[in-house]
Amino acid sequence: MRGRFGSVKLVLAPLWRRRSRALLSLAALGLGACLVMALLTLYGGVQRNLDRQFRTYGPDLVVTPQRGAATIPAAAAERALEQFPDSVGVFYAVADGPAMVVAGADMARLRALNSAWHVSGALQPNQVWLGSNAARLLHLGLGDMLRVSLGGHAATWKIAATVETGGSEDNQVMAPYAMVAALTGASGYTTLLVRVPANQGAIDAALGQFARLLPGSDARPLRQIAAGEGAILLSTRSMLVSSTLLILLTVGLCVAAALTTLALERRRDFGLMKALGGSETEVMTTFVGEAAALGLMAAIGGIALGWLLAGVMGRALFGLWFNPSLGSAALTIAVTVAVAAVAALLPWPIVHAATPAAILRGE
Repeated sequence: MRGRFGSVKLVLAPLWRRRSRALLSLAALGLGACLVMALLTLYGGVQRNLDRQFRTYGPDLVVTPQRGAATIPAAAAERALEQFPDSVGVFYAVADGPAMVVAGADMARLRALNSAWHVSGALQPNQVWLGSNAARLLHLGLGDMLRVSLGGHAATWKIAATVETGGSEDNQVMAPYAMVAALTGASGYTTLLVRVPANQGAIDAALGQFARLLPGSDARPLRQIAAGEGAILLSTRSMLVSSTLLILLTVGLCVAAALTTLALERRRDFGLMKALGGSETEVMTTFVGEAAALGLMAAIGGIALGWLLAGVMGRALFGLWFNPSLGSAALTIAVTVAVAAVAALLPWPIVHAATPAAILRGE
């Protein structure tokens, strides 16, 4: 009896016989799945796009040595930076001649952290980058030689590129850390620049990590960028959660009404199933299985329509076509099936009241 009541044929047959009720539930669930998929895709697309855009503005955190120390020891700094893929240590020094700031760092990591910089030239080993303002003042350009004096030692460096940033870097010389350390004897960094996901939780977690890894160091967020991105994403997430809950509540009520009507029409079926030896749990499981099957079918169609809707809305609002992730599709399926199954539990009193004796007497 359990096998027959749990068969796919027995689950789908009542839906086929009462197509109008099933189609109403299918349409409501499909619309809900479509909107949930569209909202998830839009949120994911906006988050990825904002993160990509804000990354062009550079680091979110700056870490400086503890009070009284000139630098953060190199070994300790490297251990801390290993926890953050988008980060770099910088040693700043003031050159004696010509008078300018020299920044020694891993040039590849520095460039990756500041993708918005306009670099005229290439990254070359043992060569330096010169800020655009400094290049104009010194009348130097690509391929020219720059003589720098640091800490009483002098060296001549070849300019591999000029850099325009719109910031203080336009007045600096940026060189590989080893070249600067060779002149100054530096064995650490004056500043660590770090990029983290710009939300308050990630920022607080990063600050806590630096407090443990570099006790006494001063870690500060660059609030004007990090807080701005976090606020935008928080508002978008709040809108998504509120809209999704409202949609699911509306869909759940609609489906519950349709399934209640369907359960009323099938009271005789429920009584006969009990008369044939089925338990109330088996009968109810069969009914919930029918609703879950509707939810699965609706979710598949809703995902396709939601993808299209999100793409059209993304193109209209942001000029971008947002593609969904597998996680969004899986969550949409799970939520749609869950809503259908929960809605199918509401007509339980009807199933409970369908006693074999009453049904066989024609009541």
